[in-house]
Amino acid sequence: MLFNKSSILILSFVISSLFWVRFSYAQTKSIKQIDSLYEVARRTINVEQSNKLSHQMLIDSKTINYTTGEINAGILLATNLHNEGKYSLALERLHKIEPLALSTENNAKIANILALKANCYGRLKFFDKSNQLLNQAINYAKKIKENDRRYSNLGRIYRLLGSNITDDNSKPINKDSIFYYHKKSYEVQEKIEAKT
Repeated sequence: MLFNKSSILILSFVISSLFWVRFSYAQTKSIKQIDSLYEVARRTINVEQSNKLSHQMLIDSKTINYTTGEINAGILLATNLHNEGKYSLALERLHKIEPLALSTENNAKIANILALKANCYGRLKFFDKSNQLLNQAINYAKKIKENDRRYSNLGRIYRLLGSNITDDNSKPINKDSIFYYHKKSYEVQEKIEAKT
């Protein structure tokens, strides 16, 4: 016999190991490509082009089970829908990715999703729901470890709380509350070190 059983086992182990190393390298490369695509889509001003890139990210991320890529693509698509005034469609998109984001325990992504949902509800004049989501978003934003990201999220949330008070015509306008939230937003954002 040319090969004994142990040689065959070792050879099959080496071949399978090479396959898995190659597969994990390809997956790492794909993750980097998806992350690069995200940066391009995020900075793209043209909504149609951004949506096209985001859909490609979503497909590629699902193919390799890259949860962060799916979440990023979903947030971009929902943000574009929000910016186009398609608040109900944005909410549908956010409802799809929210459980995925919650499973990652990424406080920044969760706070971002909740604030975007709140902004959509506010635009649709559901201010109580919007405020409820913003208060949830505050809890997640406070847990963000990176200071600048935490301050940025909190500043946006406080600004939205103030805007809700301004926009809610069903209640008397409390200028002190509006001023309080806008001042709080300003104070928190002043702490951001990486000024652009």
